[in-house]
Amino acid sequence: MKVKLKKIAINFSLMIFIFIILLVLGEIGANVMIKLGKGQRHQVMGEADNIVMTSLNKDLEFVFKPHYVDANGDTITNSFGFHELDWQPSELDRSKVILNLGDSIAFGANIKDINHVYGKILQMMLQQKFPDENYIVYNAGVGGYNIWQERAMLQELTGKIKYDMVLLGLCLNDSSPKMYVSDDVKGAVVNVTGELESAKEIFSRKFFNRSKLYVMFKEALKSMQRRYPKLFPSSMLWHNVLVNGEGWHSLKNTLLDMHESLSEKGIPFVIVIFPYAHQLQLDATDNIVQNDLLNFCQDHDVPCLDLFSFYKDNSQSIHWDQEGIHPDESGHRVAGESIFNYLIEQKLIPIKDTEEVRYE
Repeated sequence: MKVKLKKIAINFSLMIFIFIILLVLGEIGANVMIKLGKGQRHQVMGEADNIVMTSLNKDLEFVFKPHYVDANGDTITNSFGFHELDWQPSELDRSKVILNLGDSIAFGANIKDINHVYGKILQMMLQQKFPDENYIVYNAGVGGYNIWQERAMLQELTGKIKYDMVLLGLCLNDSSPKMYVSDDVKGAVVNVTGELESAKEIFSRKFFNRSKLYVMFKEALKSMQRRYPKLFPSSMLWHNVLVNGEGWHSLKNTLLDMHESLSEKGIPFVIVIFPYAHQLQLDATDNIVQNDLLNFCQDHDVPCLDLFSFYKDNSQSIHWDQEGIHPDESGHRVAGESIFNYLIEQKLIPIKDTEEVRYE
């Protein structure tokens, strides 16, 4: 009996040793692949091409460079690093300004002409509806941001840019950990978290996200789900799994905090949920994460528009990037028109006079 137990123990130890060796080799391989430009690198907009720079505000972590010019010679960002015009303070002061926060979709990834980004489509429609009032939808989206960086950006801009309403373009990965600037991928932003700050974080997602092997495996699984969502139970789809995570609960609390702090100033706060391409293959009831957020917003009287049904109705005309995250100009047009109609229906437009938040 003792000999048999000893043999079992040896075999088990050998299996553990081989497993650890395979993990180490896998991690080395994943690092090599990323350095060679293979696999998922979590870049902000394809090849980031050094548009990203580290921010002095650690809550933001990174921003886009001001007056950035791309390889075609086109100026992509303004003096704040946003995909937006350089408005004079006087122009903002005499206008009703909707501050449009968000990530790469709000920024307009893959949309060359700023006028074809959904915020500018909304601005054009508002100007046509109210010709006697100046409306500016100010694009402050930054690719790769999560909800906490979007809140930090709101705080950063308060007192620097005058606004009368805040519109948040919410992507379903906004509860993900913060991305960090990485010098070894040419200024791109990668989802590999910084230093562990407590013993508790060793047992958290932050610890696992330090492993490039884990991140690549997770992204490969997500990519498969995006291609074949109907092969998986809806509760196991990666975006729906978010509902059970600590980050998702924190996201909702952060949204509520933003809503309450803006309400104290009389400034409307509106959330717009952007679906992914693969979700359009599903029924609305299968998109658990949207339904959870919509119920939360309804319970707390937070205006919230889910673009799922509008995108699904126009799914034949909307084209997406390879991963099904960023819609094309047609998708932005649908978003702009849907947001416009929602703001009118909810009587959030015309914007009432508010406590002015102007330049310092």
